[in-house]
Amino acid sequence: MAKFELPDNINQAFVDGILSGYKQYLAQRRKAQIDLVVSTAFAWTKGNFIDSNIYDRCQSYDGIETSMRRQDMHGDICNSDFKILEKRF
Repeated sequence: MAKFELPDNINQAFVDGILSGYKQYLAQRRKAQIDLVVSTAFAWTKGNFIDSNIYDRCQSYDGIETSMRRQDMHGDICNSDFKILEKRF
């Protein structure tokens, strides 16, 4: 069985997407703590920020496909039809 590896630039795109999504979430969380009387449920949105940023970072690479479009995102990247097409790298 062949070992599956992603190119370094795609690995970096995932890492960058996770980091930028988390930073974006933290900025919005801080703002929500100031602006809202009740903001604890905002923590449930962290995955949305991370998944959206991973999607944004990876969509430009040839060989990565997803059935998700920005206007159709009701779930998360992990539960979508997110495929990495090994043959295109």
